[in-house]
Amino acid sequence: FECCEGTAIVLKGAKHCLIAASTIRNVGDYHGSGVSIDGGLHNGVAGCDIHDVGSHGVSLSGGDRKTLTPAENFADNNYIHHMGVFYKQGVGVAMNGVGNRASHNLIHDGPRMGIMFSGNNLVLEYNHIRHVNLETEDTGAVYTGGRDWISSRGTVIRYNYFHDILGYGRDASGKWVSPHFAWGVYLDDNAGGVDVIGNIVVRAPRAGLHLHNGRDTRVENNVFVESRLQQIEYSGWTKDHRYWTNHFTTMVKGYEMVAHQPAWQKMRNMHIHPKDAVLPDGKIMTGNTFHRNIIYYREPTAKLFSFRNLPLDHYQ
Repeated sequence: FECCEGTAIVLKGAKHCLIAASTIRNVGDYHGSGVSIDGGLHNGVAGCDIHDVGSHGVSLSGGDRKTLTPAENFADNNYIHHMGVFYKQGVGVAMNGVGNRASHNLIHDGPRMGIMFSGNNLVLEYNHIRHVNLETEDTGAVYTGGRDWISSRGTVIRYNYFHDILGYGRDASGKWVSPHFAWGVYLDDNAGGVDVIGNIVVRAPRAGLHLHNGRDTRVENNVFVESRLQQIEYSGWTKDHRYWTNHFTTMVKGYEMVAHQPAWQKMRNMHIHPKDAVLPDGKIMTGNTFHRNIIYYREPTAKLFSFRNLPLDHYQ
């Protein structure tokens, strides 16, 4: 499939459809992707070569958030590269919704993240992501945000290999540089309830892992190698931080939308309402664990950990 202005293949509300062993190239304008799976049930893109795409390589969505009913849509064993030709937020796989999966994909050479995700009970596993973020900064190999308190709870990032994450932007003197300002696993803006297990993260310019006021996340059995500034970065907010005050109404709305749903009550620490999350000292970032990880680096000026506004008395 090639030479179309929009998205090459669109499945909308479909069931049990498979796009397999295809070459999808030179497609998509600013809004056009290689394949878009929008809703439906158990649809997939498998074993395809997807490259030179205007926006995303593959876009996945579907599932019901209130009930956590999965869509089971998937992108598996694809070779995706040179995406985001026109749309610089274009990524290898863009995942939304509930119960969808990106697995065994090789993703490289894009302007932004390898995989961008938001939703619940998503699975990112056995992917190889390298040489991404070639044109942007403040980014990662994989990325999610959680300004509504409930994203991307229940998601698992496991057994992936992320290396040479790069990043491109201006340094403190205004000079354009690369590598710059990028992480391996980037859980941004209050993202919570994610499992980061058994990954190998190598040569991220800022850190292998960033929790930006992240909560309730398990980081276990990973290998972090040779990040430039620090190996692990936790950046907490306080009750007076503008991100906390600006997004508080959205967080309360997100929490109260699902908190009493039976499926959500099984989620980690969902008994804590956003209004009850602030500690007496004004810090917020709790519920994370960091166990049995291996960290290796040689740069003498690099840090092992960088913690900001982290209530260490609440950590083991």
